[in-house]
Amino acid sequence: MSDIAVSICNGEPSLTHHAGQDTDLHRDCERFRIRFLRAYIESNLAFMREHRNYRLAILRSSAHAQQQIGDVDEAVRVLEQNLARYQSEGQLRPDFDPLVVAPAIRAGINAVLLRLAHNLDLDLDSYAGELVDLFHWATRLDPQA
Repeated sequence: MSDIAVSICNGEPSLTHHAGQDTDLHRDCERFRIRFLRAYIESNLAFMREHRNYRLAILRSSAHAQQQIGDVDEAVRVLEQNLARYQSEGQLRPDFDPLVVAPAIRAGINAVLLRLAHNLDLDLDSYAGELVDLFHWATRLDPQA
């Protein structure tokens, strides 16, 4: 996608569009949103894979519980803001509540740690793909696409 299209998808001012290009741009923006969701989920799970033992130790340590809660709250807040912005730009379904969907996405990611605690061979790539598909279907603008 061009830098201009990325600017438009991010709500930044840009050049005037010709009739007919809006449909292509809309598809480009939706693909951009899908890539954002995919990158968000996959990067979090990649971090867990690379730091599996560390993350499991933190999960088991009650001394770090408050820090983890604060980190999750901030991650959810940023995700809520992104989802709401994408909705206001017409790139995601307007009828879901980012205050519900953002923590659901985060909970799906955080559930991986509990699964890893019982199954160190968990396929994180497959897990990430399922989460991406789940939340893509839940938030996509055109349910028929």
